[in-house]
Amino acid sequence: MEETIIYDKPFKTYDEIIYLLESRNVIITDKDYAKNCLSDISYYTLINGFKNLYNIDEYDRFVIPVPFYEFYLLYNFDMDINHIFFKYIMMIEKSLKSKISYIISKHYGVYTDKDDPSNGNRNDYLCRYHYSGTPYRRNTLISLKESLKNDNHNLSFPNCKQKVELR
Repeated sequence: MEETIIYDKPFKTYDEIIYLLESRNVIITDKDYAKNCLSDISYYTLINGFKNLYNIDEYDRFVIPVPFYEFYLLYNFDMDINHIFFKYIMMIEKSLKSKISYIISKHYGVYTDKDDPSNGNRNDYLCRYHYSGTPYRRNTLISLKESLKNDNHNLSFPNCKQKVELR
């Protein structure tokens, strides 16, 4: 026997979404503009992402009518802020990577012995004695060493579900 599944969020065309928005007290003066926006930005991202900024009644309608373009302006403002934060987060990350590389190079050197699978050479920056001794870290060091020995730039770490690519 075939079971019919009823979805709580069924597919809606752009016209149906516009009708839904208008029924929720969203003012849409240019339907082509709204369709274009909804084709680039999902309903969930555009409307649900910002609807909590407005009062909503018990029927899921905006208490005060909200122009559709306000959601689009809020979305763009949010994207602008995200881009600013991302830029500076990337700058912090690059700086941190540089500082960590400097400290590791200064304290442990820049040499690694590709043919030392035991990672016991204290002049090797991948020497197991330079790192705490958890099995995960030992396996990571062994994986790094194996990758360098095989000249393989795709690493797989134990207990990690994704591959790491060295550049």
